[in-house]
Amino acid sequence: MNSLRVWTQRLMLARALLLSVVTFILLLLKFFEIELFTDEIDATIFKLGLFLYLLNIIYIYPVNRLKNHLVPFIYLQLLIDVILSASLINYTYRLESPFIFLFSLYIVSGALMLGRDGAWFCAILSIASICVLTVFDLLSLSFDRLQNTAFLIKEIVVRGLLHSVSLSVLAMLMSFLSDQLKSTSSILAKSEQDLANREKDLQALQGIYAKLIAEMNMGLLLSDQHFQILMMNAYAQQKLGLNFDMNQPKLSLINDLKIPYTIDQMLATASTIDWQYERDQEKLRLEGHLSKINALSETESESNQENHQAWLFLFQDVTQKKALEEKMLKHQHLASIGQLASQIAHEIRNPLTAMSNGIELMKTAELSQEKHQRIFEIIDSEIKRLNALIDDFLKFARPQDLNLEWISLKDCLQPIIDLWSTQSNLKIEYNERHQSAQKLIQIDPKALKQVFSNLIKNSIEAHATQIQIETRKTEKPSDPKSERLQIVIRDNGIGIDDFEVLEKKIFEPFFTDKEKGSGLGLAISMKIIELHHGDLSLISGHGLLGGCEFMIEIPMIQRLEIG
Repeated sequence: MNSLRVWTQRLMLARALLLSVVTFILLLLKFFEIELFTDEIDATIFKLGLFLYLLNIIYIYPVNRLKNHLVPFIYLQLLIDVILSASLINYTYRLESPFIFLFSLYIVSGALMLGRDGAWFCAILSIASICVLTVFDLLSLSFDRLQNTAFLIKEIVVRGLLHSVSLSVLAMLMSFLSDQLKSTSSILAKSEQDLANREKDLQALQGIYAKLIAEMNMGLLLSDQHFQILMMNAYAQQKLGLNFDMNQPKLSLINDLKIPYTIDQMLATASTIDWQYERDQEKLRLEGHLSKINALSETESESNQENHQAWLFLFQDVTQKKALEEKMLKHQHLASIGQLASQIAHEIRNPLTAMSNGIELMKTAELSQEKHQRIFEIIDSEIKRLNALIDDFLKFARPQDLNLEWISLKDCLQPIIDLWSTQSNLKIEYNERHQSAQKLIQIDPKALKQVFSNLIKNSIEAHATQIQIETRKTEKPSDPKSERLQIVIRDNGIGIDDFEVLEKKIFEPFFTDKEKGSGLGLAISMKIIELHHGDLSLISGHGLLGGCEFMIEIPMIQRLEIG
């Protein structure tokens, strides 16, 4: 309806302009004394023009007030315009009038405002006017000279038919164009509405994202390829004590966050970074994650990829979390010590009893030199057993810090293989399923050598003569950074029959089925592997070689921590 009102106003403006042009031309002809029409006709034209001007002024009121009856009002305007134009043409030599083009203008106007119906409405009125004007022309002929009169009749009829046909063709053309315009306008209106809805949804989504980033309980920083900070949310500013301003010199993701690593170290060794940050004499423990973002669009070449890289850094304040974890670990450690104390008391009691009985026997009985020597050997053996038990207990109970070094797993394994291969009747095979064993990783080689030695020693005590050590790589398809090295150690020993029962139990402290074992070897090994953020498991009681199969998993990307 608003567009229809606009077209109506345009029609009124066009009518006023047309009247102004016609009036100006007539006045110009009068000024140069060029007689196109008689004075009586000129007066009639001026009167019609004045009348149309007054109609235009009257039309202003209903156009701005009408809401539901605007279409009938437009039809009324077109009807009046055609009738007045027909009157003007009648006064100005009828079918030879220079104003006969006005019929074409009304057909175009009707098509623009009312579409097909408006075009044919004006065409029918115009053709009817042509027919009436043709009749008037015929009635005005003189029938005295029949030969000339017949020729004029034919000329008038042909002229009227030509005007009618041309107006009909124009109406057909404008009908087609108005339908196309209507269809195109409908499509454009729908597209504009869809675009407006999408913009509205996008603005709402941007608002949600902005609110989410501003209120998220996590620090978020975005930097360019040179690690200059481009954006920092409120949590990050509050935790870091930094004020981020786009108009100020850019902050550095590395230097201003006081991260104790170089870029190469962060990218090559750590997906998760743990470091201490001092703010207003308060030490915070922060934990962050750095990831690369590629903003290259599909239409851009890969040569520009470096200029479109950005870095996303997310971090959290884990100060309280770390404190609670340390407190929990301390309580767990004390509970384990209490449990171990009762277990080790039981283990110590057996050799002490043997030693005490031997000493009592030496006091109360007269023994030969040979029996004295035998008792001393038993006491010495039990003392060594006690010493080994206490050493193992201290290794398990004492907090152990890893001395991380960059070394390949193969370089760590080879000395252990060479050492144990010298044992009689023992064959150790080493197989690499993947070259990852030759890559540098961060491990404690001394601690891992103790793990491998414990496992090989267990195989020997299980009467194994052949040991296979196999290395391979595994990762989660959804996370390419989850690379883990797997080391499988299998032997041809006696194996384990109750696999389901002993699968987890063999890693418990002091669990053993050996006469002289302390039961701490596998527990110590498990603790060392867990410190490497890995896992040690028994995967088979009777594996490929018939004996036990153990598997060690160590992550390729180590978690770096700064105390």
